[in-house]
Amino acid sequence: MDLNDMIRDFQVLAGKQLDYAAIADSEKKIFISVGDKKWEKQAVVAAASDQMNTLEAVAGGTGFVKTSLNSKWRVISYVADKTIFMSFSFYVVGIMTVLFLFTLVTLGILSKAIGNILKPLSELSGSMEEVAKGNLDCKLTQFPEDEIGMLSRTFNQMTVDLKDSLELLAKKERQEQQIRFSLLISQIDPHFIYNTINSINYLARRGRCNDVIKVNSALISILQDRLRVNDIQVTDTIANERKVVEQYLVIERYMYDGDLEVAWKIENELMTEQIPKNMIQPLVENALFHGLIDEESGELNGKIEIEIQRDEKDLILRVSDNGIGMSEDRLKAVREEIYQPEERGKKIGLSNIGRRLYYLYGSSDGIRIESGENEGTRITLKFKGEYFEEH
Repeated sequence: MDLNDMIRDFQVLAGKQLDYAAIADSEKKIFISVGDKKWEKQAVVAAASDQMNTLEAVAGGTGFVKTSLNSKWRVISYVADKTIFMSFSFYVVGIMTVLFLFTLVTLGILSKAIGNILKPLSELSGSMEEVAKGNLDCKLTQFPEDEIGMLSRTFNQMTVDLKDSLELLAKKERQEQQIRFSLLISQIDPHFIYNTINSINYLARRGRCNDVIKVNSALISILQDRLRVNDIQVTDTIANERKVVEQYLVIERYMYDGDLEVAWKIENELMTEQIPKNMIQPLVENALFHGLIDEESGELNGKIEIEIQRDEKDLILRVSDNGIGMSEDRLKAVREEIYQPEERGKKIGLSNIGRRLYYLYGSSDGIRIESGENEGTRITLKFKGEYFEEH
């Protein structure tokens, strides 16, 4: 053969496929080698070996020895582990890519499936949080055909039932509250009726028929206003409340001698405004009996000023007198009486008003009392406009 062609072909083939290759002659000497010289010593040992053909693992790779039976020439080659791995890298990368794509597809399918399961649960959880905050109008709109869908429908029905129950309880509570409120409004001082009837008898015995008619008409007007319990009327116009107070004053002027002056300070545009019923008259009565009536002479002298003003949405009622007033200790005791139940048979006073304000607004803080000895007394009530907007 052409030795040059053989050497060239060997170099080309070995250089492409092997990390090191050598040909040893029949005398076991390296005739030609190509590749990484780090395998040179091992190749020399393999060439001198008596073994004809071998395949063995060496440090960092694998060695091959093939010997011709006739000429005894040997082909010695070494392939590094890295080279072997790289020859299979395409398959490894391919397998890894397929596994990666398979994983992505699997995760995508699972993600969609899990999303379809978790989304209704998430909406249900959010709706439950809203209900816990007091929002009973939240509804679930998606109902999958499974146990979650059944749970969602049950939840919607539960919120409807809960809302209906709360509305029923609230309605019942409002009705009970209005009844209690009206009963408080309808309370009438028995002493007042007794004294009024005595005054009517007194006037009748003296033949003062016109005065009897005036006092009797005033009493009837007050009784008609106080005894309207069936309609549960919580409020009335300022104009009607003024009429009741004026009828009350008619009676009191016939019952007591003296010079009583009453000043009204209410703008005409406020006359149609609604305020809680029977709030002015008890304050006027309080001013008469605790400030202006002389206990020794029984005369009624002094001045009462009744004022109603608008304060943004609220209405402010003030009833002032120039009577004897109160000491600090007495004023403190009166303020404490606002929060105590009234004793049966006493005049209808601040405790009654305090309880009605509590029914309306949930607080009795709308009462303010100012007084000093020989300086008169002023009582201020605040009627919150929000209540009348809601009702």
